[in-house]
Amino acid sequence: MPFTHAPTFKLDECSPELCLAIFAVGAAARYEFKTSAALRKLTTSETDATPVSRIDTDEVSCLLCPGWLATWQTDLGLQEDSMILRGLLAQTLRLTGLREARRSSDIAWEAWAKQESERRTKLFAFCFLNTQSIVHNLPPIICSYEIDLKLPCSCPEWTAPDSVTWRLLHQDNRNGQPTFHDALKALLITGQDTMRKCVPTPAANYVLLHGLIQDIIWTPTPLGNLNVRRSSDQQELFQTALRTWTTAWQKTPESNLEPFDPNGPLPFTSGAMLSFAYIRNCFWGGDERSRGSHSWDPVSVADGLRARPAGKREWSQHLAAQHAVHTLGILVKLGIEYVKRNQGLILHVEAALCGLECAVFLDKWLREPKGTVNNVPLTESELHLVNWIKDVVKEGFASTPCTNVQANMSDLDSLADCVLEIWSYIMQGNFPWAFVNMVGDVIIAYRSNGR
Repeated sequence: MPFTHAPTFKLDECSPELCLAIFAVGAAARYEFKTSAALRKLTTSETDATPVSRIDTDEVSCLLCPGWLATWQTDLGLQEDSMILRGLLAQTLRLTGLREARRSSDIAWEAWAKQESERRTKLFAFCFLNTQSIVHNLPPIICSYEIDLKLPCSCPEWTAPDSVTWRLLHQDNRNGQPTFHDALKALLITGQDTMRKCVPTPAANYVLLHGLIQDIIWTPTPLGNLNVRRSSDQQELFQTALRTWTTAWQKTPESNLEPFDPNGPLPFTSGAMLSFAYIRNCFWGGDERSRGSHSWDPVSVADGLRARPAGKREWSQHLAAQHAVHTLGILVKLGIEYVKRNQGLILHVEAALCGLECAVFLDKWLREPKGTVNNVPLTESELHLVNWIKDVVKEGFASTPCTNVQANMSDLDSLADCVLEIWSYIMQGNFPWAFVNMVGDVIIAYRSNGR
């Protein structure tokens, strides 16, 4: 878990509730669903019995783990539990504090590790709640402006094997990271130097991107039912913020697009989420509560996605399409069959959610020029992007039993259908979370409805 400090972690010092929560997540990751369910029930029963006076950050972990497990399963009872746990998790986060407490700079390694673990636990809990909000189209239950915790430290400092190594690394950054609030503000306001003081780390990048995505979606909430569009000034503001964030990601020593990196998959996940952010910044589907994500009905979800507005030939959507193609291209380069058979290690929930967004957006974007190309020919940059999509699709088809291998890719409708087929094939694989397979079913239903 990204909030567990491995060098100082001792299982025998954990509360029984936290031990059960960790075991439940581990069992699910090993496809031991029956065991995981039993452990999850024990975790929540132990957590419910915890008096308010004893609430601490361990309580956040004990709610976060079963909440994660329940959210991505098809059982309606578990779905109801996930909403209850969502409220409890938000309440516990506020009770334990979302603002940085004053701390001494002269601190022992073990005490520092405990503080850093607590900070990371709260920040990753915020990210989980934000993902839940996106999937179910729920308003944020914890808003980004409420969080004033310091960003996670650097990877070398976090993974230092002993106190001597840690102290040498800690001396270089004794004042610590800026707070989440200040760093997010710096991304949104040109000229702020807070980001220059920030040590770029995969965990900090990941958390900040979640904050940006929440602001993109909900500040202000687009009035889809009234056909009120996001203003161009807001789009440009967030585009600039995303470019600044990308620069920080590129400066992070651990950043790469390798899901099996020893430092963890957060850079890979953040790369997929960047595509999601660019798409949502320019392509809002209006009131999507009809998507039926609560019922897990693929046809209902697909109908809601099909009802989204058509793509537009404008620069913001062109930029989003580039990022969407890049995301698909990464998976094709890794090897579609390899990804399909190792989804538990590569394509987790957030990456699958981003994949769904990329698939639908590319379909909408590719079909839009067909209606206008006779009057306004494709520009050079549009032709370049379409050719890039063709190359990715051809490479993907070379290693899969897809039915569209002989499709006429000069026809943009056919090319859009090919993109959907590849995405649906990737999502129908071996994965411990039922949500990902449901995403594959949604893309299949969406593709069928468009024919």
